[in-house]
Amino acid sequence: MRDSLKNHIELRAANLAEQARLEHELQIAASIQQAMLPKPGSRALPPEVRTAAALTPAKQVGGDLYDYFTVDDTHVLFAIADVSDKGIPAALFMARLAGLLGVVATSGKSPDRILHEINARLVEDNDACMFITIGCGLLDIRNGHIRYASAGHDAPLLRTAEGSVASLAVENGAAIGIDSSAEYTAMEIVLAPGDTLVLFTDGVTEAWMADGAQFGTERLVTVLSEAKDGSSDALLRHVVDTVASSARAADDLTVLALSWTPRGVTWNRSEKAMRWLIEPQISNVGVAQTQQWLRSILAARAVAADLINDAELIAEELLTNVVRSLDARGCDSRMSLDCELTPTQIVMTVRDDGPPFDPLALAAPDLDADISDRSVGGLGVTLVRQLADSCRYSHVDGHNVMEIRLHRTTV
Repeated sequence: MRDSLKNHIELRAANLAEQARLEHELQIAASIQQAMLPKPGSRALPPEVRTAAALTPAKQVGGDLYDYFTVDDTHVLFAIADVSDKGIPAALFMARLAGLLGVVATSGKSPDRILHEINARLVEDNDACMFITIGCGLLDIRNGHIRYASAGHDAPLLRTAEGSVASLAVENGAAIGIDSSAEYTAMEIVLAPGDTLVLFTDGVTEAWMADGAQFGTERLVTVLSEAKDGSSDALLRHVVDTVASSARAADDLTVLALSWTPRGVTWNRSEKAMRWLIEPQISNVGVAQTQQWLRSILAARAVAADLINDAELIAEELLTNVVRSLDARGCDSRMSLDCELTPTQIVMTVRDDGPPFDPLALAAPDLDADISDRSVGGLGVTLVRQLADSCRYSHVDGHNVMEIRLHRTTV
């Protein structure tokens, strides 16, 4: 009995030592895995892009992944992925994906081609038949345009600056790692300043509530809609805290939120309208940039293409007139374009703090007269009058104020 007890104690001690060693190795593995993920402030992203992300593995190590990084001076790539297993095997397969993503994505290819190339490489020597769902997007920081492709992953949710939430109509391809011939399709969306794209893994939607129901996509939409702050940081905290307090995660839980917030554009929401205030530099470059931002705002809200063209042309004419007027007077002034969207109208207001000047008071040019007999100027204002539903000039608090209204139509 003494010998048996001694052997039992020695075996127990050896088992405990082995468990401690394995636990220590798992802790190291978890630390290495977390180190592969971008940390807040660790990636030199452009100031126009704000990201927030969190990953909570179901075990010490898991198979989820998120990443984001600058591809070139004007593009940021972002991705979220979920390996088909959990634990060490999933972590190793995830590490392969992370390495491939960093190599393939920096080539500047479209997301659909990125998924195609990564898939072709992961299929090789995949004897375990593991697979990965992944969503991958490329954001153009100049105008908020995104190209997005998905390989079997849940569609992202878009929380607009107005507070509405909707799922993207993504065309899903096959999960990567199985079929080398799989093809993927990229869709295009446009963000308006203040919009936030929320990507997540099924660890969020498949978390179990106390009543036995899953958290689900509809509940996630409600959570995002009810959030008072639509910034990427605030939405991430709200989602993670809500899931943690009301559900039990059975899988790795990962959320990535991304916002486009160009400098020089602010926004606010009222009960009846949404406003974007653009304050460009007094220059032709500032005018062109303002046109680009205006186009992004209207395209993101599904305004008809011909109406976007009209609005962009009106903004160009009015802002160019301001630049020329201020340059001629040698004024050190400021100008802005206020774009307000109501359910039925687009209201654009151009302001500048230069000397009083009413372009609507100019006599309309005689378009039937010979070109040599016409006075210079006035054609731009005439064009604005023809395109707009209404034009009104006023001088308020030392500012020239030109208000243009267009009837809003959507695609």
